[in-house]
Amino acid sequence: MIQTLHPADLSEWTGQPSIMVIPGQDGDATPFALGNRQFDWHQHVRGQLFCIQDGVMQVWTEHASWLLTPGTLGWIPPGMSHRVVARRIRTGWSIYLDPSAAQTLPAKTATFNRNPLIELIVNRLAERDPLAPLTEREAHLTTVLMDELTVSPNNANCLPLPSDHRLKRITDALINQPASKKHVQEWGRWVGLSERSIHRLFYAQTGMRLGQWRQLLRLHLAIERLDQAHAIAAVADHLGYENTSHFIAQFKHYFGVAPGQYQRMSDTLTVNISPSPKLG
Repeated sequence: MIQTLHPADLSEWTGQPSIMVIPGQDGDATPFALGNRQFDWHQHVRGQLFCIQDGVMQVWTEHASWLLTPGTLGWIPPGMSHRVVARRIRTGWSIYLDPSAAQTLPAKTATFNRNPLIELIVNRLAERDPLAPLTEREAHLTTVLMDELTVSPNNANCLPLPSDHRLKRITDALINQPASKKHVQEWGRWVGLSERSIHRLFYAQTGMRLGQWRQLLRLHLAIERLDQAHAIAAVADHLGYENTSHFIAQFKHYFGVAPGQYQRMSDTLTVNISPSPKLG
């Protein structure tokens, strides 16, 4: 049997086939390395569609931050700079799409709902050599896969960033001071906008209300502080929750585990650093 030697990073492969399905696992001996690790700012020639079976993955781009939870598919378009932190992930998979095959998917990062048909197709394509030419049947399966993705978007875990410079002053302030008790009227006086204008512009640019955005921000920041071994009560206080019980309830509702259980499951991150890109 002839063993195929694959390039170290399939996300940079510019030849055929147009789609590659790569199973992932905890450890370094896989093209899609999981576990507890972080990847500094980088980008791929190919678009990356990926799914984790357990744990949490946090992704940052210039325009948004989002959390990938088990059963949800994440999408990063070709050439988009991003940073990733993986936590407690044992298994998952990644699909690398060349730019032409990625044209039917969003031009920005997105998440999708996984369904049984998508899972079956991915499992079938994962059995093949990723660099082998697609058979007619495999090409048909990829067409069905892309069709399924176009009807199942889900950006519930995304924390979008507004483009308006006045709104960005507000979101930057909240990121630095998540416990702030300022009301919308106070933010409006600070940046020179009416309360009505803030609500209208913020929803138009992010798809959510400022209060919803602040709540999601706190949960994103909670993951970071829990990974730094901060006490749960201290995390709740830092993020501005009324009490620790409220924080624990919201965290468990969103992530499926209590903060204490999450900390007990976490380990030290393995750091994989790539050169930082120039964003802007």
